[in-house]
Amino acid sequence: MLQLKTILLLLKTVLLLSVATAQTENTNAVQRLSKAIQFETISDYDSTTFDPVVYKNFISYLQQAFPLTHQKLEFSIINKFSLLYYWKGSDSKKSPVLFLAHYDVVPAEASTLKQWIHPTFSGYIDKEWIWGRGAIDDKFRVMALLESTEKLLNQNFTPIQDIYFAFGHDEEIGGEQGALKIAEYLKSKNLEFDLVLDEGGVMVKDVFPGITKTIAFIATAEKGDINIEMNVFEKGGHSSIPPKETAIDILSKAIIKLNKHPMPARLQEPTIEMLNILAPHFDGKTRFALRHRRLFRKKILKKLGANPGTNALIRTVVSTTMLRGGVKENSLPSFAAVNLNVRILHGDSIESVMAHIHKITNDPRIQLIVKKKCHDPSPITPSNGKAWQVLNNAIKENWPEVIISPLVAPGTTDSRHYASLTKNVFRFSPVTITNESKDQVHGINERISIKEYNKSILFYTELIKRISAEF
Repeated sequence: MLQLKTILLLLKTVLLLSVATAQTENTNAVQRLSKAIQFETISDYDSTTFDPVVYKNFISYLQQAFPLTHQKLEFSIINKFSLLYYWKGSDSKKSPVLFLAHYDVVPAEASTLKQWIHPTFSGYIDKEWIWGRGAIDDKFRVMALLESTEKLLNQNFTPIQDIYFAFGHDEEIGGEQGALKIAEYLKSKNLEFDLVLDEGGVMVKDVFPGITKTIAFIATAEKGDINIEMNVFEKGGHSSIPPKETAIDILSKAIIKLNKHPMPARLQEPTIEMLNILAPHFDGKTRFALRHRRLFRKKILKKLGANPGTNALIRTVVSTTMLRGGVKENSLPSFAAVNLNVRILHGDSIESVMAHIHKITNDPRIQLIVKKKCHDPSPITPSNGKAWQVLNNAIKENWPEVIISPLVAPGTTDSRHYASLTKNVFRFSPVTITNESKDQVHGINERISIKEYNKSILFYTELIKRISAEF
């Protein structure tokens, strides 16, 4: 009896120690993400705002925060600021896999700073959240991947196939100096990957009316993007004798026309597959309509088009993002311009977008200038095969109740630069977005819950193990 009590006491002690160790690890991981957020690694198209010291200090911090990773993995700095890690596997005959993330962030608009509950780069930690720019996009993924790697190395884990981690430093402005340079380097090594995983899809909750379950969206494709300057030159003069239309008037009317006449909506893959997967979870009328998609096509498109989130899945969208014109209160502007940021749906092209804008505005006074760094829509990765299944299994292991669905990502990611290196590009971030939190990405009060961040570390740990066991 005494021996049994002793054994039970030992088991209880081991369990308590395990829990205490896990709690300490979680706390330390949260603190490390908080510190990472405090580095103001801001990407801006204005190159004069770039501060190389901040980027170098962030890289130094990673080396200090994850000593085993930087000791055991081959670490390279590409084009001064982007990071590439190589984890050698035990079987050189296996094709490697590649995890992508980026550590640059968008700036916060000066006019919004007072609306932040905690300062933008504070990394403030309360009982529930880690606050600051990059908490969701995308420093949490950089840190979670490194936390997982450090943890597995401490357990003496060795992957079967080679694993690469590529962390770009300028994704928010196109990735031309970061991801593109890393991809060129990997291509020079004649590398081809069985799987490339980047950001792009997320888990969403309470976004689709009637669906109570969380949906894990894995983006199997992403839209293209193009920026077009729409401008007008007119005679200037004094505001006391205005003409019938100023340059700003002409431009404003063109913008209104574009908003009233969006590009045509249509259903295509992977949105069709997404609707098929979600159909059983809708109410009876919606299920019936989706099962008879051809008959109810117009009603389905109208319903999807009424919501900004789903509207982006069914058409090429045009957004006005920057406006300039006029230099003085009492002077008529001789020039006005607006930037049109266009996200191109598969089946459309730069040419079809330009033709649409010309047709709708229908004004010879308006000039359209296509800016550089345009991208066509990505190839579509099939939602089947080993890579898809391994990713599904890792998600289900950590979130058993979720619905998993493919998605066409409305935004662009660094993954487009790696398209020639693989047939399997998937985009998924292990974080939940709700109607309340959806505006935090690139918006005010960006934050991630402590619980979700710790869960993301478990997810990547599980995924790396499954890649070795199931691929």
